[in-house]
Amino acid sequence: MNKKDRIEEIMHSVGGMQRAKAPADAFSKIRQKLADPPKEQETSSYRWLGVAAVILLVICSNVVIISNYYSNESWSQHSDYLQLTSDFNLYENG
Repeated sequence: MNKKDRIEEIMHSVGGMQRAKAPADAFSKIRQKLADPPKEQETSSYRWLGVAAVILLVICSNVVIISNYYSNESWSQHSDYLQLTSDFNLYENG
């Protein structure tokens, strides 16, 4: 019965509360705000300049990284392959 008593206690806990009352001029304030034209947000040219600079930085760094990767990859892998085959005599008959 403890569970049932707890449920009853919770249900009756809001018994003495009163409904919230809206201010008398709330409706007129809402209508006033709806009638006013919306304010346009000012976008700072420095903000767009910063966004463009970050995008340009990311693109340039990706280009540099990719170009370095592809220019060094073929030579380093080829030289490593030649070094391994000569060190372990992989392709010699014998």
